[in-house]
Amino acid sequence: MSLLKSLANSLEEEKEVEERKERQLATNPASVSFTSNLPIIKSVVPESSATKELINLCYDFEDIQKRKTNVQASMSSWFMHEHNSEFMKLCDYAVHLGTENSPNKVFLMPYDCWTASYTKGDWTKPHDHWPSIWSWVYNVDCCDSCAPLVFPDAMQAVVPKKNTMVMFPGWVKHSVPKHQCDHERIIIAGNLGLNPYWMTSRLKAGREEVAKKYELIGKVGYSEMIKQQTEGPV
Repeated sequence: MSLLKSLANSLEEEKEVEERKERQLATNPASVSFTSNLPIIKSVVPESSATKELINLCYDFEDIQKRKTNVQASMSSWFMHEHNSEFMKLCDYAVHLGTENSPNKVFLMPYDCWTASYTKGDWTKPHDHWPSIWSWVYNVDCCDSCAPLVFPDAMQAVVPKKNTMVMFPGWVKHSVPKHQCDHERIIIAGNLGLNPYWMTSRLKAGREEVAKKYELIGKVGYSEMIKQQTEGPV
């Protein structure tokens, strides 16, 4: 089966699933249909972040998952960045790219990171990475004929390019059709979420601000508190 035919079949199957979901949602009286533009970010990764040592590791890893995940291909541990500093360097670049492209200032951290190797016939089921904020894929080894990264909701597909990272919102559904090339298609992927230490400090600051307001209300009353906030204390 050709790459285009495989992609067309995959998109058709995913379209049927989405249509069924839409019919189910339509039964909810509060259901509202809307569309929005979502970013797909591509970036060439510098050698300092995608080192030769990292690339070599991707050609020799243990298949831990045994096709029990959405990835129907050889796949490593979920947390390679916790075991090896070379993977962490790539995660640091992903954090930089995610922070740079976030609409508001946030402090991100890598939640997981894995590598996968697709041989002929391997594929990935349609899925998303909710509640992650950003998901990313780094292409280690591939060619222009390799199975693309497909975004069925947008009817878009990204052809893999060596040494390129593709980043997209974590709730966006994606998949990979059956790999047709005789050589391996090797990737590293991961997810980014909010740094909990940053979240804790923000929540603490917010609670302190609320506590100050209630303390002021207790002393002068609500109306006077509002007046002082708008006009300043007399």
